Amino acid sequence: MKQISKFFAAFYLLFTIFACQKTSVTPENLTKNQPNQSQRVGIFENQVPAEDPTASIFLFFKYNAKKAQANSLALLTKELAPLKPVILTNDLNQTPIVLPGASFGVNQLYSSFGNFYFTVFKSKNKDLNRVYDQRFMVNFRSPEGTTPGDTNGKTVHVHFNNPVNYFGAWYSGNFDLSLTEKIQYVINNTVVAEVNIADGKLKFLGVNMPTAFTDMDIVPIGGLNQAYMLDRPSFK
Repeated sequence: MKQISKFFAAFYLLFTIFACQKTSVTPENLTKNQPNQSQRVGIFENQVPAEDPTASIFLFFKYNAKKAQANSLALLTKELAPLKPVILTNDLNQTPIVLPGASFGVNQLYSSFGNFYFTVFKSKNKDLNRVYDQRFMVNFRSPEGTTPGDTNGKTVHVHFNNPVNYFGAWYSGNFDLSLTEKIQYVINNTVVAEVNIADGKLKFLGVNMPTAFTDMDIVPIGGLNQAYMLDRPSFK
């Protein structure tokens, strides 16, 4: 197999971000990509096969203040429930990414307006669609491969305001070029969960530890440049 240059990978990455938009879906369809509960997840005893529906689950949205109404956020929150919206101010490269109760490392995780094959939420309310656009997270500063962008994806540190036992999220990063081979969760310097995303499919990675923790790392392994997209982080 011929070696593919990072320049070509970067161009392909950016092209895919703009080109590969998916069909819009409604909240009741957002769970269609979740793995079957019986799916084997690997060798890690605390790894879990599917998103915990009792956890706090988050989606990201860019906010257009000029088109917002006083009740816009309340309407979006009601329509998404039980999922929770996180409102961004920037389409691209917003950092740090902060959730109610948790935060991702500064200059490690960024907002992006590509979708990496994730389905995109669209409200049933057309007025809300003028106010909010769903966004996704990436572990590199865009434009990838150029200054002031990042050549490689980064390890992302996650800090929780209060101890949690469970964390999960969805990942994508293939683009037929295997940008990232695997995602690992590391807690207390120990790998506790791992998923292979080199086949181009959306993958969930979750862990439920017997001892609560406040800090962990999301580590990309292998592939061309360890770049990936993240969506639907959840914890409890």
